[in-house]
Order: sequence, then C-alpha cells, then structure tokens
Amino acid sequence: MKIEKLSFHNHVTGWQLAPTEFDSVNLLVGISGVGKTQILEAIRSLQKIIFWSAFNTIYILNGVEWDVTFSIAPDAHYHWQGIFSTVDSNQYPAKEIDQTMDGRRPPIEMEELYLNDKLIVSRDKNSLEFNGNAMPKFSPADSLISILRFEDEISTIFKAWQLITDSQVQKPERFTGSSMPNPVEGLSLSKIRNQNITLVDRLALLQINHQKIFEQIKSGLIEVFPQIQDLAISRQDTRFSFSEEVSPVFSLRLKEFSVDGWITQSVISTGMLKTLAHITEIYLLPEGSVLLIDEFENSLGVNCVDIISELLNQRRDIQFILTSHHPYIINKILMKYWKIVTRKGSLVTVHKATDYEALSGSKHKAFTQLINLPDYTKGIQVG
Repeated sequence: MKIEKLSFHNHVTGWQLAPTEFDSVNLLVGISGVGKTQILEAIRSLQKIIFWSAFNTIYILNGVEWDVTFSIAPDAHYHWQGIFSTVDSNQYPAKEIDQTMDGRRPPIEMEELYLNDKLIVSRDKNSLEFNGNAMPKFSPADSLISILRFEDEISTIFKAWQLITDSQVQKPERFTGSSMPNPVEGLSLSKIRNQNITLVDRLALLQINHQKIFEQIKSGLIEVFPQIQDLAISRQDTRFSFSEEVSPVFSLRLKEFSVDGWITQSVISTGMLKTLAHITEIYLLPEGSVLLIDEFENSLGVNCVDIISELLNQRRDIQFILTSHHPYIINKILMKYWKIVTRKGSLVTVHKATDYEALSGSKHKAFTQLINLPDYTKGIQVG
C-alpha cells in the first residue's frame, strides 16, 4: 500500500492539513510545533475510522473530515473521502467511553470510495449503495470499509490499511522474548514478516530459518558498532506452571572484542538495542507496509543514521513517513524526499523541497539553504 495524497480537517479543533502529496520516502521537516506529528496522527485517525477502538474514539473522530488517495497495486488507485458529524463531546465523559458506546459515537454524514475514478461505494446518513445496489440497515458510525470488509472488492483495502504501522523501537516490551510454540522451523520469510511477535522472536526465527538475512542484520549492527564481534539468539526450553508443554524462550546476546564471555540482553546498551530493532524492523516489515516514525532522532544515535538511511533506499516495497528536525538526519536523507511543513494559524501546508528554487547543489549546501529558508525559519504564522 502507498498513501499518495491526503487532506484532513478536524472541525472541532480547527486543525487542518491542506492537500499533501506523499512519495515512497517522506521526511517531514520544520520547526517544533509546526504540525509534523499531527500529520502522522491524521494518518492514524484514518486507521481508527476503519478499525474502530472504543477508547476515546468520540474525541478522536468527532467532526473529522478526510480525503485520501492511496494505491494497493500499480493498477489499483483508490480515493476515499468522508466526514463525521460534530457532536458535543462534553456529553460523553471519558470514563463512560467503553464497549457500550456504539450507539453514541458520532455518525458519518457522508462517505465515498472510488476505484480508478469509478464510484464503488457511497453512503449518507440514511442509505448506503455498493456497486449501485442499495444495502440493508447498517451502523451509522461504522466506516463502509469496515461494514463491507468481507466483500472481495473491499477486503483487500481492509487488509492493506492494517499494514500502516508505527515504529516499535520506542516500546521496550518489543525486545522481550516470549514463549513460542513448536515447531519454529520451516517458516517462510513472508510468514515471519506477518507474525505479530516480538523483535527478539523474529530474530530467532530468522536465525533458524533464514540465516543469510540474519547475517545481514548482524552485519548492519556491526557496521554501526565495530566493537561487536558477534550477535546470537540463545534459546532456553522452558516449562511454565500453566502448561505441561515445553516451549522455547529466546533472548539476545552479544560478543565484543577484548571482552570475555557473552553480554546478555539485560545489560546490552539501549542504543545498540534500538539500532538493532530499527534494522530488524525495516528488514521484516511485510511488503506494502507504511512505516511511521516520529522524531527519528529520538530513537537512535547519530552514528546509526547512515545504515538506516541506506535501508530506506533498499526497501522500495515499503513507504516511509518520518519526522525530524535534527540537522544530521535531514542532511543524510536525499533532498528530494524532504517535505517542508509550515503552519498558518490552524492550517498546515506541506511543500516538496524540489518546489524551492533556492534549494540546490550539494546535500550540505541544500541543508544550509533549508535552515535559512523563510518557510523553514518562520514556519508558524498567526492567523
């Protein structure tokens, strides 16, 4: 899947994203507070529209209007737009928002889905039509993609939007190995990529099933940290109190030059773990994924940026949407991928760096020009 164009408007807060085009790699740059993170939140909101979750949904989707173009295959371009009604959220305290809230969620006023400019589904407050045929009664608060997710034409879209994911690097629990039922051998790379398991367990499955890829990930880590001699996944067969079966539990270990013995996962530095997680994550994302990384610089050290930026170019089958205001990171990503974010009042606008004639020449020269660009230095205007 690839997000091609997005506009978004929250009629409750007034926050609005002007129509924005996206490429395979997108680095959103701009001063703090300009709206980079909010763009990622807008994309997450689209997922929430499809995969409704009870917690705080009334606040997230109340008065939201969206218009997004995306593709799933070279010959399958979709245009999806809609708007939720605006309701008085003061009527619904957060403590009351639970699984019983279905009938009290904001209803959808209008929603349309096109495939290659052909309208396939449309709805308003009172009716829903699928391929020109009226459909039976439906929930007014559920997206048509959710309502029709079992239809062949819609199920592909439903599955594609599941491939939008936030980087798991900032979640420490993703480093923890877990018990894994046997067998763990004979798994395809696609099967490993699509399993909802921890990064440690994925590395273990790679070490068992795809040694070549495991060695590539190891080489990437050693390139960043040359003091590392070796990386391995240890296995301990464990019988838990709640089961009679013995299950393997995996954990990381490192061997450094001039250090006796192996370093266990509990004492491996956070920087090494995060770098390893980034490399593993990018290698193992399923084809068609859209990876969101907010404030790229917070998840890894500057010395790790080179290898990660190389991986961004290697996974051409994945879309990356990143935010950063760190000079070194911006300078390491090709200028053609920069998206300069500006804000006037509550309206956020995104410009491609290639739209600015003032940005040219070497990467260093272009970066110097960027930080002196009026749209960058004065990215926020009042009203």
